[in-house]
Amino acid sequence: MTIKRISKPSAAATFMAALAISMTFPISAQAGSPAGLDQLNAPALSVAQLGIPITTPPVVAPKPVEMAQIQTLRQAVKSGKASMKVRGDGVTTSSVRLQVTNKTNAPLKVVIPANEILKPNVSGVQNMMVIADVFMTIPVGQTTIAKIPTVCASVKTVPPPPADGVEFTAGNYEDPAVWKQLSGIIAASKEIEKNGGYKGLPVAGSAKEQISQLAVWRLLGLKSGAPEHQVTPQTIQQDLINAVSEAVKKNPAMLGQLGGGYSIDSKTGNLLVADSQRKKLDERCNAIFDAVDLTIRRSTDPKLQKVASLPSDSTWDTYVNVGERAFDDGNFIEAEEMLGQALTEAEAFGEADPRLTRSITSLGKTYLDLSWYEKAEPLFKRALTLRLKVQGPNSPEVAEVDNCMGMLKQQQALYGAAEEFFKKALAILDQAANASSKTLAEVLSNIGKNFYLQENGEAAIEPLKRAMAIMLLNAQQGVEKGQSVQLTPEVAEVETNLACAYLQIGKPLEAATLLQKALAIDIKALGEDHPFVAKIIDNLAMASQKQGQNEQAELFKKQAQSIREKTLGKDHEIIAALPLGTDSLTRIRNHVEGAKSMAENMESVKASARTLSGDSMDKERVNRPIKDKWALVIGISKFADSSINLKYAAKDAQDFRNYLVKEAKFAPDHVRLLLDEQATRENILANLGDKWLPRVANPDDLVLIYVSSHGSPSKVDVNGANYLVAHNTDKNSLYATGVSMQELVKMIKDRVHSDRIVLMMDACHSGAANTAGKGIFRIGNYSADELAQGSGQLVICSSEPTQTSWESKRYQNGVFTHYLLEGLRQNGGMSKLGEAFKHMSDKVQEEVLRDRGELQRPLLKSKWVGDDLILGIQPAAPRQGLEEDQPKAQLITPAPTSTVAGGAGKGTAANKITGAGKSTAPAKAPPKAVTGGKSAVKK
Repeated sequence: MTIKRISKPSAAATFMAALAISMTFPISAQAGSPAGLDQLNAPALSVAQLGIPITTPPVVAPKPVEMAQIQTLRQAVKSGKASMKVRGDGVTTSSVRLQVTNKTNAPLKVVIPANEILKPNVSGVQNMMVIADVFMTIPVGQTTIAKIPTVCASVKTVPPPPADGVEFTAGNYEDPAVWKQLSGIIAASKEIEKNGGYKGLPVAGSAKEQISQLAVWRLLGLKSGAPEHQVTPQTIQQDLINAVSEAVKKNPAMLGQLGGGYSIDSKTGNLLVADSQRKKLDERCNAIFDAVDLTIRRSTDPKLQKVASLPSDSTWDTYVNVGERAFDDGNFIEAEEMLGQALTEAEAFGEADPRLTRSITSLGKTYLDLSWYEKAEPLFKRALTLRLKVQGPNSPEVAEVDNCMGMLKQQQALYGAAEEFFKKALAILDQAANASSKTLAEVLSNIGKNFYLQENGEAAIEPLKRAMAIMLLNAQQGVEKGQSVQLTPEVAEVETNLACAYLQIGKPLEAATLLQKALAIDIKALGEDHPFVAKIIDNLAMASQKQGQNEQAELFKKQAQSIREKTLGKDHEIIAALPLGTDSLTRIRNHVEGAKSMAENMESVKASARTLSGDSMDKERVNRPIKDKWALVIGISKFADSSINLKYAAKDAQDFRNYLVKEAKFAPDHVRLLLDEQATRENILANLGDKWLPRVANPDDLVLIYVSSHGSPSKVDVNGANYLVAHNTDKNSLYATGVSMQELVKMIKDRVHSDRIVLMMDACHSGAANTAGKGIFRIGNYSADELAQGSGQLVICSSEPTQTSWESKRYQNGVFTHYLLEGLRQNGGMSKLGEAFKHMSDKVQEEVLRDRGELQRPLLKSKWVGDDLILGIQPAAPRQGLEEDQPKAQLITPAPTSTVAGGAGKGTAANKITGAGKSTAPAKAPPKAVTGGKSAVKK
């Protein structure tokens, strides 16, 4: 092959010209810029300029209809499936345009990993290092051009690629040690910029891009030793002066833009700098060099995080590393695809190869973040089996998977099972000599969280304090004398968990102190608009409320909601209800932000959040007409055990049934109403299981299930199950006589044929016996997720899992049902369910906070795809109902209730009830009078 040499200005010359004119000297960069400088932010080349067919060049391209072959860039070029060319502008080092041509008869998806080295096939052109993972999709027989973020990986005297492009190949850097440090420089520059280390530098635009490039050139210059390759304060200044001199020669009018202190040497034409300006220039150049030096020193720090791995010829290595980075960045679509490809390749390595279990575990973590539990669990189980067999039962690798299984069970609200997995992981890590202290602290934090999610704050404190001690010790290690300890978001997360435990045991002052510390850490590290910052502020609202500071609590609540709406989108309340940590919320936030500009749609954001519709979706199938509508409405105020009677639950159900029939166009024989004595365990299960709904509901129908009754918190059951309390349920034998929510949702999924199901629960889990209000189960965490697993499942709960639902002091209804009906009646009864929920949620929070001094935030969990649901819509093809007689509407009067001191609500607890609401707790003392509210026991 003939090697051509291209003669161009050096990279440093053009780079410094841009730096000098646009960033360092106090002049405008608009007029009089030298030729080529305007191309720094040049748009993508047009089809007319290139003369070839190209696709729109986003970094992540839309998926074609035909499944694309996945190839690494190296693999595609070496195999002849693709050819590549790199186009520059002779100036820019921060990006190039990579042109890839598909030579196959099928669409091609090319993966270019971070740190890949692009090498020219000609001399006199710089090597380029890609600094971020890039995906390109190339149609059959076409060429795609994408703008690729890069740094120059040659010494500063070598010029960038020209605009007409040259042939390149992809491969390794010649010196692995230098290559590793180049990767470290990129990671260090990102970290320093994130922490504000480049703030105030005398540069405009991206300081990170400028400083990282100078740091690379300084490193390569030190390795070279040649004077012309060096980067020092003096060379930075001289290069800047030389660059401006050349610019002024071409455009003398620029001299006036520089201000006083600059002139032109009449003999040489070079720029002269007066002493008054020299000092300022020295200061600027020294500041730039200090930032360069800091970046290089940080690049070799063993504690530096998020350093991308170096690519290799191994396609598995590329897929797994790119997939794991995509997961960390919240790019779940690419993570699933890359890790799935890695797993496919790893299957050939054999069960004893650690690459197989790494692929399985990483893909499982992706599915866990997506709340695809049915996909995550078998992967974790397989990884656990293989690691037990290969690494042994006491290996940290086994503990990693145990911890993953614990988090999965915790998100499903199966706290007993979660605790077992966490304890296994803790036992291994406590004994393993090579175990990471960071992983140990994470497991301890998960154990503490698992306790407080069961409202056992006392048990949560010890493991959380231990986790905190480990994290603080880790933070102090390696800190030089005189430097302050930099606390991380992981520390803030443990502080937040510990604060939640303190809130549960009645120590709001201690909780507020921890939360303020956590807030300061996360605002500095993550920014003011991070979802975990909202979670901290939510807990501050609770701490304020428990101290009687209701106005401050309301301000905190609104602030947190505003952050979630901004960062998590319309499903922010759904995501906020899950027990997610900082890392998971960061990934979700990043995904939501990225999804706004992505062509692909996503099936699930988090725990049944709404699907993001994309071009590939079959809109006609998703938005097909509702042929008929059916509803099962259950309300129980009078129980066989009169000590747990409620006031308005049956009335709520009756009112809801009347709305459906009289206003929402449900046929009378399409609504089955079970009140009080009719709502036995056997009758509820029969109507859901075989007696009614499975016999009448078809796939194109809408099915609505409304329930208002007691429920049990998961902590009263040894297996962490929740129970719906039927009319004939024995409060002391929930397992035998209650309706298991796990069974209920499974029955709905398995037996009801419709794929459009709405479940409304006018109750929530209160858990703590001292809370006055309605309490039911933790549906916000597991039952809703288990139900909402298709294209049209939606669950509405009256409050968050840890909150209390209330009945009104102003009217004879639950606050939730009252405002839900009010919202549904808006717009002439044609209100969209999302709009009705928003109206209801705002009104509920407003009334409960004002009248009770408590927070009650309803939740909506959804996998509804397509147009928003309107309950009042006319069915397209109504059918005759069953001939069985329906129960006649009856006048509902408040039921006799047992009374205790407190307010009113719905709930259940295994110990003595001291509040008021729906509940199933044995009375241990004569009840006291109550002045108002829905009931004298928790719901």
